[in-house]
Amino acid sequence: MKIERLTLHGFKSFADRVELSFEHGVTGVIGPNGSGKSNVVEAIRFVMGSRARALRAREAEALIFHGGDGRKPMPFAEVELVLRNGRERYVVSRRIDRSGEQEVRLNGKRATFRQIERVLAGSGLGKNAQAIVGQGEVALILESSPDALLERLEEAAGLRVVTLALRETRQRLERAARHLDQLREQHAGRLAEKARLTAEAEEARRAEALARERLEVQRGLFEARRKALAEEIERLRARISALEEERQALNARAQEERELQEAAERERALAE
Repeated sequence: MKIERLTLHGFKSFADRVELSFEHGVTGVIGPNGSGKSNVVEAIRFVMGSRARALRAREAEALIFHGGDGRKPMPFAEVELVLRNGRERYVVSRRIDRSGEQEVRLNGKRATFRQIERVLAGSGLGKNAQAIVGQGEVALILESSPDALLERLEEAAGLRVVTLALRETRQRLERAARHLDQLREQHAGRLAEKARLTAEAEEARRAEALARERLEVQRGLFEARRKALAEEIERLRARISALEEERQALNARAQEERELQEAAERERALAE
């Protein structure tokens, strides 16, 4: 992996847009104290994702040119790094402003530092890679934790890509295992819910069967009662008809008796 070009604008002491080309034969950057050599190295670290404290700044805003010699402070800081690996070419850029917003791009598209780390793995140019060692950092490297030293050795041996792939695979497996556990819990819950619903459905079927049987019994009772009432009504109608005939016969007899009595009274009156 080779650095082709580094562009700085508003980063630390680089108020104006500055483009540094690392053509064939360029092996280093030299200059007097205070000329910005360390800022060039830190710009590379910045675009790779290093935090402000690793770049001699308490906060990200301190990385933006804050003014001086009649120059107004810059509202942003932007660094773009062009790299080449054989026929492959990568353009990495990072921009921050005073509101705290930042934007990271890889080949013109928005990206994450994880994506950039994956692309640059094994090149020695990662965020904590061994290709960039600042002044006074050798002792810190030697005193690093075993995990940090292992990362640097993996990077130096070109195994960082494999390590990252292994780490991501393990993370995916862990996520898959957690997801599987969740699915198992959901499956167990649904089985319990199914058993409960099956029991409720069976109970509902029994209740429905009992309700149908009760309706059949009630229907039979109602039918028998209806027939009994119909027969009773017929008997009452016959009784009423008989009583009506008896009443008519009594009325006819009474009429005859009245007529005989009237005839008798007329004969008695004529005899007198």
